[in-house]
Amino acid sequence: MEFVADKTSKRSFPPEQTFSARVGAAAMKRGLLVYPMKGSVDGVSGDHLLLAPPAVITAEQTTWATEQLRASVREASASL
Repeated sequence: MEFVADKTSKRSFPPEQTFSARVGAAAMKRGLLVYPMKGSVDGVSGDHLLLAPPAVITAEQTTWATEQLRASVREASASL
């Protein structure tokens, strides 16, 4: 999942904002483990998360994970 500061221009968040790390920390507080990554645009700029759900997952678990991730992104966005 890639994060951008502006959807129209696809401008990245400034690297010093560590947006993907903020989302990752908020997700971990909720019990959801994700892999925050940086540098997807040019080696420095660009934030994204790597998601790695288990091979066997229920619909309820998928819904829960999606809800936790959505709340984590909102929390990280609110702190900018």
